[in-house]
Amino acid sequence: MQNPVSRAIYKTMINFINIHKLGLEKFNFIFLLLLILSIPTQETPKLIFWSLYVISSLFLLITSSQKRKWDLLDTLIVIWMLSGLIVAFFSGIQHKEWSGSTDLIIFTSILLILKKSDTSYDNINIIFYIILLSTLVASLLAIWQLVYLNNKEFIELHSVGHVNHSAIYLSLSLAVIIAILYTKWKTSRIASRIFLLSIYASIAITLVLTDSRAAILASVLLLVFFLYLFRKQLSLSLILISILLFFTGGNYFITGGGIIEKQIDQVERDIFFQARIKIWRSAILAWQQHPVFGVGIKNYDQVSLDNLLAWCDKGSDVCNPDDYLPYAHGHSLYINTLTERGLFGFFVVFINISMLIFLIYKYRPDSTDNGNYIMLWSAAFGMLFLNLIIGLFNTTLHHENALLSMIVIGLWLGKTYGRAE
Repeated sequence: MQNPVSRAIYKTMINFINIHKLGLEKFNFIFLLLLILSIPTQETPKLIFWSLYVISSLFLLITSSQKRKWDLLDTLIVIWMLSGLIVAFFSGIQHKEWSGSTDLIIFTSILLILKKSDTSYDNINIIFYIILLSTLVASLLAIWQLVYLNNKEFIELHSVGHVNHSAIYLSLSLAVIIAILYTKWKTSRIASRIFLLSIYASIAITLVLTDSRAAILASVLLLVFFLYLFRKQLSLSLILISILLFFTGGNYFITGGGIIEKQIDQVERDIFFQARIKIWRSAILAWQQHPVFGVGIKNYDQVSLDNLLAWCDKGSDVCNPDDYLPYAHGHSLYINTLTERGLFGFFVVFINISMLIFLIYKYRPDSTDNGNYIMLWSAAFGMLFLNLIIGLFNTTLHHENALLSMIVIGLWLGKTYGRAE
């Protein structure tokens, strides 16, 4: 049995930790908000706030008196987190594979931490609005850069980069405002409805200006799904779909461009998806040389035309340089993952995604769930849906897009497992 002095010292230490935990919890939440604010606009602050958030979160989780049990999904996420390091060690090409593995560590660590946490719905609402604020700020900066600096051909969010990746980020943010609209529309006043629709319209028109067919089409499909899911709110569904289609059509009729013109032009020139087919053919050939662990994350751009033709010759095929197109990435979540990470990395990624899909279905909301849970589930579903659909034609689930997706999905997992316990 402890003596009185030992008990007094122990109680003093516990009280000291608890007092400081209250302050650290506030800072921890602020670090997460600052991370979200910096995701689409600033690179270095993003890494700083991620580090501060992870360190403070680990301390809070370790000292928590109500620790959540370790489960299968936790193990799968950790394997996902470490798989990049394994791929880097065995990668077929040596270049940026170790740097590429850090991207996995960043977004999977956020997913795991948020899953093991229980974020209040009040804080989740704040997080969602900060996501929208950061996207709107990044969009305004991108438009200003495009119009006044005239040094970009398309709209690109500063930290996200290439127009296709920026379009993916915008579509993910659109899913957040759509989730908010569907769950808060009935209880909102006219002014609040106009405010929310204004945010939706601002992100939608920026998305349309990217001319990304995959991102715009996937967003329309998401709205069609929500039209079915929230079929009692038919008028809202029609408003949201009409706004997005109106901007898409307006961009074509006013500027003579946009995804409609792009599609018509490619069909008329008989080059519909021709470039992507060449990229995918190149990717499969590169994967065949390193089937188990791939060429390494971030090493896709090191596959040259000379490499491709040499590999083709080795296979005794008739090699035509016009059949291949080396590129920065595989223009597909599925093919890019296979080429950069091989069968090992591909299996790790998609066993995790399959588990998330199963959980999204298992814990789908019903009539007894409150609006906050329905909002959170809808946003998490939107993240998975958009990454997988856009991922057919563009490389999703990496860098800023993966980080935003894992924040939303992690928040949902945290509340879902909290309800199940």
